[in-house]
This record gives sequence, structure tokens and C-alpha cells, in this order.
Amino acid sequence: LDNDAGRGSYGVPNPIAVLIDLDVIRAAPARFVRAGIGDAVSNVSAIADWELANRVNGEKIDGLAAAMARQAGEAVL
Repeated sequence: LDNDAGRGSYGVPNPIAVLIDLDVIRAAPARFVRAGIGDAVSNVSAIADWELANRVNGEKIDGLAAAMARQAGEAVL
């Protein structure tokens, strides 16, 4: 988010639920569905990149974010 000091991220609680209208998903164009699948699968390599950046440059890893991203990617695989 933009603020007076520039851009920053702010921690917020995770939602307790996500509601998905399956009729909307079923009606989505195939290219959107494929894009969503590709986005989820790409999380696996993104986490590997993040872990490499941690080992090489000391970049901080958010364990919860990494776990959620990995779980989403592996679930789709």
C-alpha cells in the first residue's frame, strides 16, 4: 500500500473462509481457468526462488505465506 513513506506491506489476519460461486467458475473462459492453474502451479518455483534468495542474500521468508503458496501449488499439481 502507498503511504507517506512510500510503499509498504501490512500484516492482516487471514480470512476464516472463502466463498466461491462454482457456477461462475464453470462459466469462465477456458483461458482464464488455464491461467489460474498456471498461476497456482508457479507458486512451487516461486517458493524455491524465495528460498534461494534467503540462502544467497539473506532475504527474509514469511513462513506462513510460503506454506500457503506451496500448498496451493502442490494441491493443483
